[in-house]
Amino acid sequence: ATASLDRVVSGVGARNVDEWMPPTAQGGPLRRLQSEVQMLLYTHAVSDARSERGLFPINSFWVSGSGALASPPSAKPAPTMPLTLLRAAQFEDWAGWTAAWHHIDATACAELLAALDQGAAVQLTLCGESNAQTFEAMPRNILQKISSLLSPQRLSNVLEKL
Repeated sequence: ATASLDRVVSGVGARNVDEWMPPTAQGGPLRRLQSEVQMLLYTHAVSDARSERGLFPINSFWVSGSGALASPPSAKPAPTMPLTLLRAAQFEDWAGWTAAWHHIDATACAELLAALDQGAAVQLTLCGESNAQTFEAMPRNILQKISSLLSPQRLSNVLEKL
């Protein structure tokens, strides 16, 4: 599978798309096809016509999520992604990114904590550019709470996996 295009280009400068291509032998034909299409589009009349109108030429294509699934997807709903956080990170707006996190802490995280306090099971998914980690919390008894206090996960270990 490949990443979605917005994750690859992320709106900030040029990125090396090879990092986002499938590392397996199946990725070879896709990279070869993209190279051939780039050469075709470079000399195609549609690119010249777009340039004359002041538009960017079309010089490639991107396949997102290609390949065969190893197993059917789960029935869980997709996580929501706060777009203010995503856009701030993509454009390296760190003040906006910090403000977005403060908003998430005050809203979504507060809702999760309130739901957990009321005995509901909650789920939080954190993602980086290429990986995601999902954390699920269920109401715990006193022994489970003590156990988690004695063996906490280090934040640096969690962030490394993203």
